[in-house]
Amino acid sequence: MNTTVRKIWVIAFAAFIFVPFHPCNAQSTSKDSAAALYRILAIKDSLVYDDILNTCNFNELSSILAPDFQFLQDNGGPKYTGVVGRDRFINDFKSYCSKNNNPAAMKKVRRVVAGTLQAYTTGENTAIQMGVQNYFLTKAGQPDLLVDVSRFINTWTLKNGEWKMTRQFISLENFHAPHTDSLYATIEGLDAKLFDAINHKDLATLKDMYDESLEFYHDKSGLMDYKTSMEINERHFKDTAAKYVERRELDKNSLEVFPIPGFGAIEVGMHRFYTSFNGGPEEVTASPRFVLVWQQKGNQWKVVKVVSYGH
Repeated sequence: MNTTVRKIWVIAFAAFIFVPFHPCNAQSTSKDSAAALYRILAIKDSLVYDDILNTCNFNELSSILAPDFQFLQDNGGPKYTGVVGRDRFINDFKSYCSKNNNPAAMKKVRRVVAGTLQAYTTGENTAIQMGVQNYFLTKAGQPDLLVDVSRFINTWTLKNGEWKMTRQFISLENFHAPHTDSLYATIEGLDAKLFDAINHKDLATLKDMYDESLEFYHDKSGLMDYKTSMEINERHFKDTAAKYVERRELDKNSLEVFPIPGFGAIEVGMHRFYTSFNGGPEEVTASPRFVLVWQQKGNQWKVVKVVSYGH
């Protein structure tokens, strides 16, 4: 682990006005189906790490990961710089298994912290899962040694009746950038610019700040691409221009930023949305948490992934 690299973390992509995911037990989903989805994804998540760390069952792992699976970790360091694809992810853990097959050697064990696992539907065939995980080194006759604490987000897609993991984001705890860090200031400034464009219905700036590869996860509309997102924003701006005024306010104490070496940064925080109808007083209409993934391309930063939750 490269402890000299400063990190930052944010949690979940937001909607166009950053309306967040509804949890699986929301009214739009029956309690039975929500519980079933929670159990299925919990088992799938557990199998991924059992296959990686214990059984080295890479046929099963391959069946769980989608063909377009991507892995992102905020402290990528020299090993994980930027986005890691499915083939490299699997091959790296094959190498791990081959080096750690001695029964007498210390083993790495992953345990999800009780009570932290959550699941949210993001569409008819898509879902998001998040939680906190601990990694321990274990050896017979010795106490377990805690070596890592991290938060994770998994995105899932239902394909041919089977849930496939499409993305995994990992963020190490306590490695966020301090407020005096230049990266923190950069992302804070970009955040202000992005939401100023939303507040003022500035579609041109919004289009410029979102990358054309955008993945936008939304509880009502599901997974949307750049084109769909921009079309919805354009309609929303036109339909609401004469009806009410919207304003977003960031909870600055909640803002965290994590660098992704060779790629960009993850931003996490909480914010509130205010609406004023027909010139009346402002009302708080939403208080979600959010995550943005930023990619740096030369001197320009673009949002490539968005999620929102905790409405």
